[in-house]
Amino acid sequence: MKANDPRINTQELNLTSDNTFIATPGSDFELNIQPFLSGLDAEKKTVVISDEYFFPTPSKGGDATYYQKLIKLLLSLKCQRIVYTNHPGYPTAYQQVQVALAADGIVLDNIVTTTPIHDRYWICPESRKGFTTGTSPNGMAGKLSQINWIPVEDVDKLTTIYKTENVYTE
Repeated sequence: MKANDPRINTQELNLTSDNTFIATPGSDFELNIQPFLSGLDAEKKTVVISDEYFFPTPSKGGDATYYQKLIKLLLSLKCQRIVYTNHPGYPTAYQQVQVALAADGIVLDNIVTTTPIHDRYWICPESRKGFTTGTSPNGMAGKLSQINWIPVEDVDKLTTIYKTENVYTE
């Protein structure tokens, strides 16, 4: 995206937070991200995830263990719907996760889009809570990365962008 892209210039984000968590190499990504998932307050709501590498191939860390952990984490949201933006990645794994979530009543939608958003965001528009991660969950245990809460104002701005790009509807 270019700096003068009108879709983003009208939505300046602050991305400042006192609540930064640093994940260290060798740490457990489940333990790293669980407090943030719980903090989304997403029960019976929608969660929008923007993360191009959320469904990695086996060569990029998307093995059976990763997907079992991912399913467990997504189920812990107790949300009604998860909207995942960008390409579906590894199709077999995406379908596996979709089926597992559906068995628990959670709809997983993939919205292939060219939103002006590059970074990894997890937001719950209804609770107006969200966080950003420095890496995708598959890289969280292998690299030094950060997880930051997003200020309410920025969650609202991201929600506006997602609505404009037809990713999220109320």
